[in-house]
Amino acid sequence: MKRNSKRAAIVAATAVVAIGGGAAAWAAWFSTGSASASGTAGTSANVDVENLAIVGNVRPGHPADLQFQLHNQNDYAVNVTGLDVTSITSSTPGCTASDAFIKSLTSVPAPGLIAASATTSTINWVGAVKTIADPDDACKGASLTVTVSVTAESAA
Repeated sequence: MKRNSKRAAIVAATAVVAIGGGAAAWAAWFSTGSASASGTAGTSANVDVENLAIVGNVRPGHPADLQFQLHNQNDYAVNVTGLDVTSITSSTPGCTASDAFIKSLTSVPAPGLIAASATTSTINWVGAVKTIADPDDACKGASLTVTVSVTAESAA
């Protein structure tokens, strides 16, 4: 009977250790954590129109081209979404540019993506400025100033 008592004691001790170990697992503590951070959103810089030039002479039936560079100063790429001739003026006496010259309805070039960090893209806008059907003679040989605007959005 002694032998069975030893065996029973070993089985009981093993059961106590197994149950005790299981109870220890159930006694574990759970933890959580979190963090927060503050910062500022970046800003955007303009896309500059540089070295704008009227290529050729504007005369009836012969529009002139515009050539210029778009300069992206942002540290991210931009997608050019629009180009427009916003004004045509003349400093020549007697020539009212708005009565003689108009922006052409030729297709506007689509420069698309301009890479980041001071990248420049050259644009050739064919036939961008033209005369009206019957321009005033005072505008022959007139000195013109053309203003071009650009719109762009981040290409992130």
